[in-house]
Amino acid sequence: MEGEQSKRPEVLACVEHPSLRAAIAAVLGESPEDVITFDYKWLRGVPRRRFTGAHMDHVYMSRGSSRLVTSWVPLGDAPIEMGSLAMCKGSHRLPAFQHMRDTYGSMDQEAVGMKGTGWFTEDPAEVQAATSASASRDSKAEPETGTETGTGPGTGTGTATDKREDTLEDTDNGTLSTSEGTEGEGHPATPVWVGGDYRAGDVIIFGMHTLHMSTANLTDKVRISCDVRWQPMNEPVDPRYMGAAAADVGSRAVAGLRAAHDELEGVVECISAGSEAEEGSTSSARESSSKVGAEDAKPTIQDMKVKWGF
Repeated sequence: MEGEQSKRPEVLACVEHPSLRAAIAAVLGESPEDVITFDYKWLRGVPRRRFTGAHMDHVYMSRGSSRLVTSWVPLGDAPIEMGSLAMCKGSHRLPAFQHMRDTYGSMDQEAVGMKGTGWFTEDPAEVQAATSASASRDSKAEPETGTETGTGPGTGTGTATDKREDTLEDTDNGTLSTSEGTEGEGHPATPVWVGGDYRAGDVIIFGMHTLHMSTANLTDKVRISCDVRWQPMNEPVDPRYMGAAAADVGSRAVAGLRAAHDELEGVVECISAGSEAEEGSTSSARESSSKVGAEDAKPTIQDMKVKWGF
């Protein structure tokens, strides 16, 4: 759905709504006329059983302003069972996440040449394991300042926490359920995932180092949403998402659903077909094998986590 559909006037009228622009400007401390969006908009349709793993947006769009923020806009009601967004509370500023921000959160996935989606994990429980040592070591550190807020220019006016604050626990293949979370003094005793049922008009606004993911869509409906990136007009812009370069994002970006897995499966199918083809198809099979060899040489997120000490 990304690409041409996101440029339709009716889509832009929603995702760049004056009320949302004013809210973004307030977050950035700018006037509404002094904030801009990326030309590229991440318009997504999430079908049954699909989800997005835990990640920080900085991994995908770090070559411009340090004051870049995301607005996540559900285009229609998005209850939790339909694959709604879940935010890891305080991950943009709490000491327990400092090591993650300094390593994973400072990575440029495209520059590294990483294989796969670039997600930190598909399992919320791994976030707890990754931050527990840091929380113990840095429990006395002062939190940093950051951006984590929500607003609603449409029929709904909720934030990420207006309906309930839940800890999202992994059950099977990215399917998430909810249970109560607890919070200690200064920072959560364990990572707390907050989310809920969103209504048409709700918006979540967050910075590049807020860890977030989605619940799995357990319905037969397609959840439609749009991610828009905003920043001050007078600051550098990541050139990959502006002008002519934005038209090619779809062939490079895998920050959404399980695109990398699907693409790799397609390459494997090509190899199988090539091995059974007649002699005239040998060169095609070799080309497919070469592509897989190049993929295998790329680091995975697991390789990087070992390097970072997770």
